[in-house]
Amino acid sequence: MNAPEVDRRSLLRTLGAAGVVGLAGCGGRRTIESGDTVDPVIEQRPGTSDRVRLPPGTYRWNGSGLDVRTALVGAGSSGDVVLRLESGTMDGAVYGTLENIVIRGENPEPKAGLDLYPGGVVRGFCWPEGGGRDQDRALYHPEGGARTTIRNACIAGMANNGAYVDKAPVTVENSSFINSNVANLRVGLDEGSDPDAVSHVRDSLVAVTSDVRTDAGSGQNPVGLRIRRTGQFVVENCWFVFGADAPGSDGLVEIKGDDVSVEFRGCHFHNDTESEVIRDGGEANQVTLTNCTVSGEGNTTVSEDSVSGSLRTEATQVPLPSTVTGYSQADEAYGFDPQARPFGR
Repeated sequence: MNAPEVDRRSLLRTLGAAGVVGLAGCGGRRTIESGDTVDPVIEQRPGTSDRVRLPPGTYRWNGSGLDVRTALVGAGSSGDVVLRLESGTMDGAVYGTLENIVIRGENPEPKAGLDLYPGGVVRGFCWPEGGGRDQDRALYHPEGGARTTIRNACIAGMANNGAYVDKAPVTVENSSFINSNVANLRVGLDEGSDPDAVSHVRDSLVAVTSDVRTDAGSGQNPVGLRIRRTGQFVVENCWFVFGADAPGSDGLVEIKGDDVSVEFRGCHFHNDTESEVIRDGGEANQVTLTNCTVSGEGNTTVSEDSVSGSLRTEATQVPLPSTVTGYSQADEAYGFDPQARPFGR
């Protein structure tokens, strides 16, 4: 006898306070198990706002359809819940909270990425392989508005952008952005957002250490952090790394907006390339360096016209992505070698 079809709301109502997603069948309820297809569980139905909790395990996923209205939470420790891509493209929308989800496998089709809507929270999201297709970007702001939050994320190997979150104010903490093309992390403000809001990037790693994937619209031109639009930004206790094998680019940090105010506090820059450490291509910007250091055998200069403060030369061993994010899978980021300088132990 085949199990009857149930919609997601009925499924969760049946389980009630059990706190675990399950599937109905003729023999009663069974908990979704490692190896099962996860699509029926994570696809939101119009008008519903359920909380979904996935037990530890590795689940098969056909890509499209992830829709987080309230919460999708992976149980267990960091990295215990894995969705393995088998077809389609990695996409979806986060309005509520996405927590402790690891995506594995290459992305078969464009355009990969999770739309992070105003007020959305991503807390523990790791995609080491990334997407090598046109217009891929792992996280994307579709519109301005309330602050979004990204914590303990590890994003790598995107052919277009890593985290393209430049419309709403954002708080980024304990995250790594590795070997993506264009901007590994892109922040800014757009219409609909509070013009006085301050975006924060803290305790995070942005690194390009190898060749990067490209899509049809771009060559290899990776940037570490790109500040695209007007706004106020504080970047503190972060590491920016361009290794000797990184392609040429517009800088470890590129500022392209006008009337940008950004302060770097306690950050370290390691550069083995000829790209500038900080490149300011905007107008009327204020860039402040406070207690920041630099190392490497490449260019250690900044755009002097807009920058106050200086970089102190200091050899520093940069922490691994796993140390920064709390996810062991982060060290398997596309093109990343944990033994390469300045990470090697």
